[in-house]
Amino acid sequence: MLGKLCKYEFKSMLRTLLPIYIAFMSFSVLVGIVLSFQKYFFDRGFDYYTVSVGMGYQMYETITSIIALVYAVMFISIGVVTVVLIVQRFYKGLLCDEGYLMFTLPVKTWELVFSKAFVASIVFLLSIWVSFLSVFIAGLIEGGKDKFNDILMVIREFQEKSEIYGISFAWFWIWIILLFVAGFFMALSFFNQTYVSMAIGHLAKKHRIFASVAAFIGISIFLTIASSVAFLTLSFNFFENERIIQAIIPWIIAQIENRIDVFSTVFKIYSGVAVIGIVYNIIKSVIFFFITERILAKKLNLE
Repeated sequence: MLGKLCKYEFKSMLRTLLPIYIAFMSFSVLVGIVLSFQKYFFDRGFDYYTVSVGMGYQMYETITSIIALVYAVMFISIGVVTVVLIVQRFYKGLLCDEGYLMFTLPVKTWELVFSKAFVASIVFLLSIWVSFLSVFIAGLIEGGKDKFNDILMVIREFQEKSEIYGISFAWFWIWIILLFVAGFFMALSFFNQTYVSMAIGHLAKKHRIFASVAAFIGISIFLTIASSVAFLTLSFNFFENERIIQAIIPWIIAQIENRIDVFSTVFKIYSGVAVIGIVYNIIKSVIFFFITERILAKKLNLE
């Protein structure tokens, strides 16, 4: 049943977002064509003024400015629209009148919450991916075959240099995978925090939206203070430990003297930091998820 809930949630979101994705990708093609139009004439020795006069300077300048502005707005708004849709679906689906129908289904409360948080995280990452893919498409159209060859050249050069500095190219893909996994759990943590804030706010008899926003801000402040205190405490204990300092200083000097080891070490440290971030966001997600599930299962009031 959990799979069916996720499938239903995913289809419902895509019904709204898919037309936006298609429009955004189509507009990126238009942006690429405009950029390639400029590049075509500039590469042949025409300056901006000469090209513009040929089709009306003011008209050309206005059109290109409007296209650039619309594209920038669409790039930013696609993420905002996705977040608003995700919040709206949770609020209307579980905390408003639709909640009566959802909670009569033969499923457990945790399945309802999990399906929404899981799909929300995937859809949010999908929106980010579509945004950056549109930039890639616009740049590829503007640069043509040369741009594609430049991208392949950068990949080959990175592979060659990574081997020189003692890092297998597999580490690069491990880092990319960790980046996506870290992004997923960061999104999952954010939406679970949003859901628990809405669940807490819904306990209020009046001004529930205001109470939800206040709960979200309060949780964010608490997490910031708690993480700062934990970081400072660990840092203080770390630098107070003479054995660690005596061991780490010679190691740092050795790494500085050996540039290859520095590159390899820094690359692996970034991977370690990503793993720590993943674990941190998993812990937050589990706590937020548990609180949300308990509130909706025991304290929910749809009136």
